[in-house]
Amino acid sequence: MNLSRIAVVALGAAGLGLAACHGSGVPSDAQLTQLLHSERATPNDPKAPLDAAAVNCLRAWSGDVELSASLPRRADRRPVNSNAVACGASALGGAGRSISAGAVTPRKCSVVTNGIDTVEFAPNFERRSAMRSQLNAGDDFIWLTAGRVVPAKDYPNLLRAFAQAQTAIPQMQLWIAGEAGAAQDKAIESLVRELKLTQRVRMLGLRRNMPGLLDAADAFVLASAWEGMPLAIGEAMAMEKVVVATDVGGVRELVGAAATLVAPRNPEDLAATMLNVARTSHEGLQSIGRAARQRIIESFSIEARVDDWEALYNSLIKAH
Repeated sequence: MNLSRIAVVALGAAGLGLAACHGSGVPSDAQLTQLLHSERATPNDPKAPLDAAAVNCLRAWSGDVELSASLPRRADRRPVNSNAVACGASALGGAGRSISAGAVTPRKCSVVTNGIDTVEFAPNFERRSAMRSQLNAGDDFIWLTAGRVVPAKDYPNLLRAFAQAQTAIPQMQLWIAGEAGAAQDKAIESLVRELKLTQRVRMLGLRRNMPGLLDAADAFVLASAWEGMPLAIGEAMAMEKVVVATDVGGVRELVGAAATLVAPRNPEDLAATMLNVARTSHEGLQSIGRAARQRIIESFSIEARVDDWEALYNSLIKAH
């Protein structure tokens, strides 16, 4: 087995879905340009920000080169005789756009997803009680969100939605677990003050104890403007949390019918959905949470995915 003949792009924290494209050669610049525009937050808008996974995918095809804001540059370094490129995006959606752009043929493209550790991410009542006490949650309804403070996560949308919901139900808190640069942190704190939420929103920064935070929370929310296939949602579902998320990228593919999806960049819609969840009975939340965990166990756990990964690797080895 010659592992150097398999070119794989590192996806980063946002990429859960993989489209493994078994290609020979590389697409033309025109094909790369078409795919590049299809992966923008707003398709065909050359000024819209790129999906990070799309950039990674294009870099895999063209070599690890810098891409301009609108068009990929002519590559001087490209993978030679690469037989597989793993492209992050929304898994099925990313594969479909790669095929449409002419970068690969359908018979040479397989979709495989990473797995979630459902042993590590499993609810624990004692841990929940301890974490809520540690963070002074009291009897408040706790919303948790997780992710770096970057434009893709659209925290202003979430904060405006939470401000509306919290007016109707004052005993709610929003915890934000994610790394932020100085400028981003300052901007979010400014908006929190503007919305008069300083006593209701907690910036937790980068956290390594996500199972504990998820235990302490009552529900999970992700208000992204664009996404790949967010691992944080899968982990929240594995922890039996009710999930509210924007219908972007591969989110729908991940959650199925086990979460509530809303339109992106619509704080009114998001606020109304968050209120509905907060008003749901304890028994109702538990029932939804159990169904969410079951979906992850059946479709996105490590155990459920390992056979697919093994089959993919074996097919590549046998072919070469």
